[in-house]
Amino acid sequence: MNLADLRHALPTTGDTTASILVVDDTPANLVLLSSLLSPRWRVRLAPSGTKALELVRRQAPDLIVLDVMMPELDGYEVCRRLKADPTTRDIPVLFLTALSQPEDESRGFACGGADFIHKPFNPVTVMSRVATQLEAKSWRDALSQRNQWLQMELQSRLAEVEQLRDATLHVMISFAEFRDDDTGFHVRRTQEYVRTLAHWLAR
Repeated sequence: MNLADLRHALPTTGDTTASILVVDDTPANLVLLSSLLSPRWRVRLAPSGTKALELVRRQAPDLIVLDVMMPELDGYEVCRRLKADPTTRDIPVLFLTALSQPEDESRGFACGGADFIHKPFNPVTVMSRVATQLEAKSWRDALSQRNQWLQMELQSRLAEVEQLRDATLHVMISFAEFRDDDTGFHVRRTQEYVRTLAHWLAR
């Protein structure tokens, strides 16, 4: 089965508008991963860790597929720098590596990696793990936006309560200062109370 047949056989998963940055110093791997991922998602390529950081600064992707063993900046160091920056720390990093020792994975998770794909990679595994990470990020983003909305709504409601409290306090003071020797004018006092309260609430 060639790549085209494989892509059509796989179920469509994940947000097709999501962007993925693939980082690998081996051109053949970049071509293969691009051919596999680009029909489903928007893919950018970087041949080095330095170039990857430059591209991320220009436009943050939704997911980074990052080779571990690269010259100059290896994948672990690239990931550490991404996680140290508040503007990029929430981007999930999917490590691509030929390393297979438990300590290698522990090191990757310790610096902020989300998961590993081992070389030589299985295309089905690549598609599945990429889709899983994109779906998880989509849920995290949705929850974050929901939390922001709730915070704004809470602040708005608290402001309304504060306004009502101040208005009520003002009216009660005005009511307490209202003097009328004739108790027959109780209705008038109540009308004044309601009118003043409505005036303050309308501000």
